[in-house]
Amino acid sequence: MSEVLRAWARITGWLREHAPLSHASLSPGATRTDISAAQHQLGFSLHEELIALLLVNNGSAEEPDVDGDDEGEIWPGEFLNGHHLLPLENLRAERLRMVGLASSEQRAHLGSWVPWTAPLSDPQSFTMIDHRGLIGHFSYGTWELQPSDTSLPEYLSSIADALELGTGPLITPTRVPGTSLGALLWGDPANPPVEEAPWAPVHG
Repeated sequence: MSEVLRAWARITGWLREHAPLSHASLSPGATRTDISAAQHQLGFSLHEELIALLLVNNGSAEEPDVDGDDEGEIWPGEFLNGHHLLPLENLRAERLRMVGLASSEQRAHLGSWVPWTAPLSDPQSFTMIDHRGLIGHFSYGTWELQPSDTSLPEYLSSIADALELGTGPLITPTRVPGTSLGALLWGDPANPPVEEAPWAPVHG
């Protein structure tokens, strides 16, 4: 098993046991035909690690549907540090939207970066991945693309570490993983991400 799939299995295994609604939000995998069609429309190949991930799960559900969440505060698919996994079609459409809205200078800066996660509740910022498999962050608000030296397996492993151990770079005093009504939600222990539903940090 590849590094990216090992990290993904850690996350989905944790969800299955501790956040079943978030686990249930996962969609079945894309097909190789789906991948080829998207790459043809994009005009370049997706990184092999992203392809491996999408072949297992082609995104997470976009609509909240949680019994007991009368206020619609809980989005079970937002388990990737507050983002959901974009389905291949959304990935393709959002990348083409970015290119269509960008200036020529901004398009050059975008290069082969594609979005692969976004918050469902406010999809204006994205976790990106480029042809090298490195992770970056993009916001429509600033049109700023922030690259990093973190690979996709490393990023997913940091999420798995936060869930399993309560450690790693994603854990801060104001941002930790927690659960509410069977869903994984990231938030500030001093200012919980939901008002009406119960929420508790995963690690005390």
